[in-house]
Amino acid sequence: EVIYCLASLYSLLVTLGICTNAMIITATIMSKALHGTCNILIAFCAFSDILHLYGHLPKLFPIFAGQPEMSSLLCCFLQIIPNFGMSSGTILVLLIALDRFIAVRFATFAVRTSVRRHLAAHLLSLLAYAGLQYSFVVIFFTETRVICNPPEAYHGAGKDWWALTSLIVYLSAIAVYIAVWREMRKVGTTSDARRLRRISRAIFSITAVVTCGWLLTMTIVIGNGFLLDLKGRAMYIGNELAGIPVNISLSVNYFVLYFTSSDYRAAFRRNLSVIPIIGR
Repeated sequence: EVIYCLASLYSLLVTLGICTNAMIITATIMSKALHGTCNILIAFCAFSDILHLYGHLPKLFPIFAGQPEMSSLLCCFLQIIPNFGMSSGTILVLLIALDRFIAVRFATFAVRTSVRRHLAAHLLSLLAYAGLQYSFVVIFFTETRVICNPPEAYHGAGKDWWALTSLIVYLSAIAVYIAVWREMRKVGTTSDARRLRRISRAIFSITAVVTCGWLLTMTIVIGNGFLLDLKGRAMYIGNELAGIPVNISLSVNYFVLYFTSSDYRAAFRRNLSVIPIIGR
């Protein structure tokens, strides 16, 4: 059956995503070269992605146990933390873009402002956005039976608003990165400028992968709701298929960083060398 095939695919993506994002967090903690504001935000994003991916477990275990559905109220409670991760991962893409713009356009301000103040401002923005997303869950809640994954916490028009606001955030991130790219062309050739280009190139690559995944997913979700008017099991399958691109993007950030950033590559290799079989 289609549902079991999708559950098997998501099991692989969840396992891969949790492991690779945990490796990003570990590398950030262990490497002094990755203690900048932007690197810390990337680690936060990896942590958010882990929380998001855990939100698939309330779906996977019941499906393989042969009892896939549960009450929507129980599902909403189970998805409180995963949905915070999903909302955080979304807004962090924009916050990282803004951090890069400030670093390039207002370099003096960025240097003078402490990392803690930068992170505090980002945290407040993150909490505000997560609160907005939670409001969609509460306002549009409907008691029904669902196969529980992160988007299933949103009901009716709430799911459309979730998809629409997420789409706006990613489009805004693209606009900011275009501005960053233009500013990068004005940066000189000093060692700091070269380092800024290296980290920006890695972030551009990650953002491209994640944004493409989310844009494709959100476009399909909005299409399912507005154009196809899917209901029940058909809506679930449609949204599960739509979710494949974004869940792939959540699982490959490690590899993107490895191949686009020498700082991350060195940190990953040091961590992998601790493992006896790999380090030989």
